[in-house]
Amino acid sequence: MLSKCDKHNVRKDTIEDFVFEKIKNYVLEPNVIDSIAEVVVNRFNSELSNNVVLTKL
Repeated sequence: MLSKCDKHNVRKDTIEDFVFEKIKNYVLEPNVIDSIAEVVVNRFNSELSNNVVLTKL
């Protein structure tokens, strides 16, 4: 037996705006910025050290 959903529709734009604000507020925290920067630098350094052409310079 199926019951009828009593939830109302939410506009796509409203959801997108909400998600964007939440992500923006989270990512702009100083500790999150530091963590992201650390991952990017480590990845860059790892790829740099594995690049044969650049290691020959």
